[in-house]
Amino acid sequence: MTLSDVQSFPIMETRYDPDSFSVGLIEPMRASALKQGISAEEFAAWEADLRSRTSDGEWFFCLDRFVFTATK
Repeated sequence: MTLSDVQSFPIMETRYDPDSFSVGLIEPMRASALKQGISAEEFAAWEADLRSRTSDGEWFFCLDRFVFTATK
């Protein structure tokens, strides 16, 4: 297999937006957190803290997605 190209597509958010990608991840993370032993109360406190960070400079989220092109 020969790798011919790699591209990165970042998602970077520096302010809270209820319609953003990062905020949309909070709810799906709840089930995972509970499965890993985090209590519902701990998760609720973490979520409330995140959602309270609406001032400039308080919110930061970054996720890099990668696309690899290869030939066999």
